[in-house]
Amino acid sequence: MQSGLKLPDRQPKNSGELVEAIARLVRDQYEQTGRPIDGSFLAYLLKQEYPALDYVKLGISKLSDAIRIGVERELVQRNTSVRHLEVTPYRNEIPSPAVVGGAAKSREPVYVRPDLWKAFVLATPGQKNFVHKTSGELSHAPSGGTDLAEVDPISESTQLKWLRDYLSSTNAAPVDNEESLAKLLRGGMRDLGREVELGWKIFRSRKVIEHVKCWAVRNGVSDAMVLTTRDAHPKARTEEKVAKNPTDDRFRRAVLAAIEDMTPEELDDLRLSVRSIRRHFSPR
Repeated sequence: MQSGLKLPDRQPKNSGELVEAIARLVRDQYEQTGRPIDGSFLAYLLKQEYPALDYVKLGISKLSDAIRIGVERELVQRNTSVRHLEVTPYRNEIPSPAVVGGAAKSREPVYVRPDLWKAFVLATPGQKNFVHKTSGELSHAPSGGTDLAEVDPISESTQLKWLRDYLSSTNAAPVDNEESLAKLLRGGMRDLGREVELGWKIFRSRKVIEHVKCWAVRNGVSDAMVLTTRDAHPKARTEEKVAKNPTDDRFRRAVLAAIEDMTPEELDDLRLSVRSIRRHFSPR
């Protein structure tokens, strides 16, 4: 039998096998991203590995029960400071930073550069985008050189498939209507609840990072050209702009501070609440 073939009726033999699979998936994701894995994405990966997964047949009722067993066996640990399910390898099992080219690979979470996120995820129909392989500069017109890689945008149909797969791993009501699904993709996830919305943003972010990394390998572009860290993203540039405009009032600075807290994914659907601003605003 071909290695890695997923059978339609594949199911873990027992809860122990399931917990071992969870520990492996959690570790693999941490090695790739440096991030904890959220419950929705973990459920999706488990469904890919075990299409017929039935928790009841294993003597448990849900994924969190399996996580609890993994915690007791010191295979994984759960982040109890957040309301949603978020898991990392057990503290003694957290991978050491990998050494690539003689330098330690950072464990800091990575993100797709905001301008590239827009080019890959929110591409304007009919518009082509190119990345310079050595400078990383994004442009809309080829210069005729050989150091340019054309961006491979992620189609809406692909993103709808991601969303369908994600929703199938949650407790959200099924969405069979393509128009309704497309409306959710374009900004309506909040209607399904904060936890489902947050899970989708994390899920989509991981899928986009996978797509961009594969594109970079195919086109000879280094990860450093297309990925960034939270600290390297908009904060320094925003602070520089504020410094150049000393007449900005304190409320505007509070708005900018709130935006700084957001990830590139969250910036796609920017909606600032008064509560978000007040965290950074204390009237004298």
